[in-house]
Amino acid sequence: MNIEFKLIKEIPSLGSGTKLAFDDKRLALVRGSVIKVRNLDGFFHSYRFPGYQFHEIQFTEQEDCFLISPYKVQISSKVLTPDNLLLDLKKQLYPSFLGDLGVTVAKHSPEATYIIVGLECRPTKRLTGNSDGILELSKPCIALIEAETGKLISRVHESHFPYSTIAVSHSYFASASIEGVFLFNIPSGNRLMKFDNDSLIFKTLYFLENRNFLIAGSLTGVIKIWDVLTKEEKTVFKAHKGEVTGLSFHPMLHLLITIGDDNYCRFWDINNIPKKISELKLPGAVSEIELSILGDSIVFVTGSFGDTIQIYSMQVEI
Repeated sequence: MNIEFKLIKEIPSLGSGTKLAFDDKRLALVRGSVIKVRNLDGFFHSYRFPGYQFHEIQFTEQEDCFLISPYKVQISSKVLTPDNLLLDLKKQLYPSFLGDLGVTVAKHSPEATYIIVGLECRPTKRLTGNSDGILELSKPCIALIEAETGKLISRVHESHFPYSTIAVSHSYFASASIEGVFLFNIPSGNRLMKFDNDSLIFKTLYFLENRNFLIAGSLTGVIKIWDVLTKEEKTVFKAHKGEVTGLSFHPMLHLLITIGDDNYCRFWDINNIPKKISELKLPGAVSEIELSILGDSIVFVTGSFGDTIQIYSMQVEI
């Protein structure tokens, strides 16, 4: 198999930390409280939501409705649901904590029925007195929430460290922190497994549902793949020289796609890992990746400061 890449468009991003969505016709970006949406041949329309912090963006079947985890937004009316989410979660989960509640990671389930959020307490002033006791009562946690109502289903898991990433499938969700990678059931939130991370720190997770795989990318370029049914490790291999910053999958070509801060996007035969099929060198570290619905084009957030979006067409010869 041979893949030829052609750069078809380059546009500015929103800067470091930009998240994106791509559906062949439209490109949507989010960073902080700003959303930008455009047709590929048009101009960006910008929307601001002061006081909010968004962590990912997805298209929905409605033209002006987006999932910008942990919320859903109706662009035309600027209505966010569930509103007052963090205030309600703070009252329920951290009633005695005097400070702000922040979201470190957030993701909707595939049908947008649930939201999984990683929460972190942020003191508004320096801790004094019994600071150990305060910190024990305000440890970061994962919460499972009903998407439409904002109702808390369960406080799923606690960690001494903030959560760095979440992946969600139809039946499971997984989280990662310095303490390891954990697998949970949806909708019960029951913890099913802590995977052996071999002292690796994982910053990106991806479910490959048709294979029942959970794929994890580490700070040192190592990829681990587990079978979520048998709970066994399938394989481990070195994919990048630096951090693995993103994962995707090409369903028609059966290729695992990895990106890293070593400026490369690489394509791996999922049936013969770690056989590398192709690679593409980008102008800087690659922080985000989105594959088109038809699988014939691919979008990256790249550049020295994550300041560039590049869209490539893909020509495949088998």
